[in-house]
Amino acid sequence: MRPLALPALALLVAFPIAADAAPGSYAYLDDTNVDSSTRLSNENFPKIVLTEVLGGLGAGPERLSKYDVIGPKAFGIRDVERIQEIDPEIRYHFMISARAYQGYLGRARKVCEPTIGIPFNYTGPASQGCTMWAGHWLYYAGTTTTSAISASATAIPVADASKISAGQYIVIYDAPAGSFRNAEHAKVTGVNRTSSPNRITVERRGYKSVAKAHPRGAIVAQHDTGNAGHAENWGYNMTLSSPRDANGNTMGEYMAKWLYSHLNENNGILLRGNGARIDGIYFDVDNHWSYSSGRHRWDTNNDLVADGGVGANGKNFWGEGLDRFYSLLRDRFPDKYIVGGARRSRGFGALNGIQAEGWPVTNNYRSPNVNYVGREGFDSMLQRMTVHLRHRDPYVPYVEALSKAATKLYPHGHRNVTSNAAFRFSFASSLLEDAYYGQENSSHHLDPWWDEYSVDVDPDSRTFGHAIRSNPADETLVRAHKGWLGRPLEHRRRVYDADQFRAGKSLINNGGAEQSTAGWSGANVSVVRDTSRSVEGAASLRVSGHRTYDPDSKSTYVRGPEFNVTKGKEYTFTFAARASEMRDLIVDVGGAPGQFLVPNEWTRIVQTFTAERSGTFRPVFYVGRESTLMWLDAVYLFEGNANVFVREFENGVVVVNATPHAEVVDLGETFRRIQGTGQDPINNGNRVTSVWLPAFDAAILVRETPLRAPDDSGSIPPPPDQSPSVPDSPGDSGFACGAPSFKNDSTASVYVWKACSGNKWSVRVVSTERVDRFAGQVHTANVLGSVTRVALEKDDVVAKDLPEKIQFDLRVWVPGNTEGFDFEMPSSGWGCLRIDSPGDQEILVGRTAESVRGGPVN
Repeated sequence: MRPLALPALALLVAFPIAADAAPGSYAYLDDTNVDSSTRLSNENFPKIVLTEVLGGLGAGPERLSKYDVIGPKAFGIRDVERIQEIDPEIRYHFMISARAYQGYLGRARKVCEPTIGIPFNYTGPASQGCTMWAGHWLYYAGTTTTSAISASATAIPVADASKISAGQYIVIYDAPAGSFRNAEHAKVTGVNRTSSPNRITVERRGYKSVAKAHPRGAIVAQHDTGNAGHAENWGYNMTLSSPRDANGNTMGEYMAKWLYSHLNENNGILLRGNGARIDGIYFDVDNHWSYSSGRHRWDTNNDLVADGGVGANGKNFWGEGLDRFYSLLRDRFPDKYIVGGARRSRGFGALNGIQAEGWPVTNNYRSPNVNYVGREGFDSMLQRMTVHLRHRDPYVPYVEALSKAATKLYPHGHRNVTSNAAFRFSFASSLLEDAYYGQENSSHHLDPWWDEYSVDVDPDSRTFGHAIRSNPADETLVRAHKGWLGRPLEHRRRVYDADQFRAGKSLINNGGAEQSTAGWSGANVSVVRDTSRSVEGAASLRVSGHRTYDPDSKSTYVRGPEFNVTKGKEYTFTFAARASEMRDLIVDVGGAPGQFLVPNEWTRIVQTFTAERSGTFRPVFYVGRESTLMWLDAVYLFEGNANVFVREFENGVVVVNATPHAEVVDLGETFRRIQGTGQDPINNGNRVTSVWLPAFDAAILVRETPLRAPDDSGSIPPPPDQSPSVPDSPGDSGFACGAPSFKNDSTASVYVWKACSGNKWSVRVVSTERVDRFAGQVHTANVLGSVTRVALEKDDVVAKDLPEKIQFDLRVWVPGNTEGFDFEMPSSGWGCLRIDSPGDQEILVGRTAESVRGGPVN
C-alpha cells in the first residue's frame, strides 16, 4: 500500500525518511517545475470542452450549454449563437487548419462558405475572396515539360516523372520557377517513368483555374497534401520562404488578414446577422516541425530543389513561418485565445497553448486497449503539457486535453469495450495540470457527458456527493454544479516510498559530472563539464551545437554512464535539462524511448519504463535536427515506478496510477466516491480511506469537508471557524478558541489556534519584507491525527516523521504571504509547539492573538 504522504490530504505515515526530505519530496522527482513565482489557478475545475465535433452540434443548444468551451467548425456558428443565448459564459473557439486546405470536407455547402479552411474556388494573381494564388500552396520539388503543351492536352511530357504520383494534383505554370505565371491545376491519372521522355496523363485541366497553353520548360510540381492525405487536402506554404502574391502577401500574412476580416465582430461575414461571440481561434495540425522526406520532399522556395522545409544550417522554414503568422494574428487579436492544434505546436511567443489530441497518448488513442507507454506515451504528453502551461507568460495559458478513447459507455463504434478506465485515467491525469478536458463526440455519441463533470458538493445538501443527471430539456442544474472540484490547493505530487528513491540508490554513477565527465561522450557534439550552470551540485554537462548540422533527429547524440537493468522490472529515470532555445529531445534509456520538450531554463523530466531485456545500457540523449546548446544534470535511475500522482482541490482529490500494475493508495482520511447516475458502477457513493487502482486507472473523490484555496495574493483566508469566544474546557491551553485576524505590518509572526469544535489546531506563519524562515516542531503525548499543508511552496517541509511529532521548515518568500498547516490533536494528552529558528520568535496564540515569546507553547 502506498501511503499518501502529501499536503491537505493524508496522514503522514511513520516510515523512516531522509533527514533532508519529507516522503515524496525529492527534488529530482518533482517534475512540476514550479518556483516561487508560480501561482495556483484561480479557476474552478473541471473545465469541460467539446471540440473536434465529428458528430456536429446535433445534440442541440440546451444539451451543449453544459460545456465551458465549444469548438465546432465554422458552419456551426449559428448553433453557437443559440448556445450562448442560454449561457453567455460559454466560449466559442473558431476552428481552422493552418496546415492545409480542408474545404473539401464541406462540399455540400456553398463553395465560398468557410468550413475548416479558407474558401477556395478559383486561381488568380492574388489570394482574396474565394480566390487563392497558386504560389500560396506548398509543393514538392517538381520537374519541367520537355515540349510545349496545348490548353487541351492530357498527355504531358516531363523531364522526370518520378516527381509525380498518380491520383494527386499538380500545378502547371510558365517558367521561371517560382513565378506561377499562367498557373493552373490538374489531377494526375497516370505516370509513365519508362518512356523517353517521361510522360504523365491528367484529367480536369484547369481544376479551379483556367487551362492554358504552356511552352517547353514549364514547371510541373505536385501539391503537398497535408496531414489528412486526401488528394484535395492541399498544404499551405506557411514557411518563411512563401512567395508574395500580387497584393504583396505571403501565405501567413494573407491568412492573418483573412481571419481578422472574417472573425472581427464588427464587419465579419461569419458574424453578420447573428450575435455569436468568437472568443478564440483554434488551429488544426500546426506542428512546429512539419517536414517532408522520402521520394516526395517539399520545395518551400519553389526552386525545383527539395529542401524538406529545413535550411542547410537547420533553419526551420516551417516552424519559424508559423511563429511569424502567430505574431501577426496576436497583433490583430490581442485579447482572444489563440490555440495551436497539435501536441507539437509551439508558438511560445504568441499562442495561449495547444490542444493535446488523443490525450494522454499520441499513437493508438482510438483503440479500445490504449498503450500508454512508448516514445510519445503518458510521460511525454504530461511533460509537454507542463511546459506549455509554464511558459505562456504574458498570455493566459490554455491547454486542451482531448481524449478519443473508446469506453464502455461511449464505445464510438468499437465492439467489446469492457471498461471506462480509459476515461477515468485521461480525465484525472488532465487534472494533474490546469488543463481543459473533453472527449470527442461522434455520430454515435453527440453529447459525451460524464457523471464526473457535475457533482453536488454542498455538505448541507440532501444530494451531497451525487452526480447531477443530465437533462436534455433543461440543463440548469448541471450548469450550476460544474467546476465542482473548485480551485486547486496544490500542484501535482508523486506518491512513493522515499527509501526506495534515495539518491544513494541510483543505478547511474556520475549523473551530475560533479568531478569529471567520466562515462559521458557525444557524437557530432562536444560534452564538457560546466561549473557556471547547474540544477544541483557544483556542475552540469554542457552539450554543444552540431559540429556539422545533422537533420536526422537520432544520429547526433550524447551518451551517459553505464547501468544495468533486469528484464521485467520497472524503473524510473529522471534528469534535468536546459537548452539555449526551446527544442525537442528524444531519450532512450534501456531501450525505452521518450520524447520531451526542453525550454530555456532548467526542467526536471521523469521517464518510467519496464525493462524488455536484461543487460548493460547507457542512456542516450538524441539532439539531432535542432542544433542548440543544451545542459544536462541530476541524472538518476531507480528500480521502481514513481508514477502514482495526487492533486488536491477544494472539494475533492484526484489520485492517478500511471504504472503498469495495480496500486493501493492509503488516503489517510475519509473521502467519498461520487454517487453516480448509473454510468459507471465505480461511482457508488461509498466512503473510502484507501483506493485500489488497477494499472493506468484513477479515482476522482469528493472531500467530506471542503477546504479553501489561496486568494489572488497567495494568502489563505482564515478558516470559517469564527465562533464567539467561549470558555476553554479544562486541560486546554487557556486561550480563546477560533481563528485570529492576522496583522498586516512588517513583523514576522507565527499564529497558533484551536478550532472551537473538535480537536483541530492550526499554525500559520506570516512574512515580512524579506524572506523569512520558520523551523520547529509540534510534539504530543499521543498519536497525532491528519496533517494538512496549506499554501506551501515546493521547498517547504511539513513532515510527520513520528506518529506523535511534526517537523516543519517553512520559508515565506513573498511579503505578507501566509502559509502553514493544520493538524488533529489526540483527544487526550498534551501538545507542544516549539520554534527552533529563529529561536526568540514571538508566537501569537488563540483568537485574540496573545503573545508568547522566547519559548514553546504548551
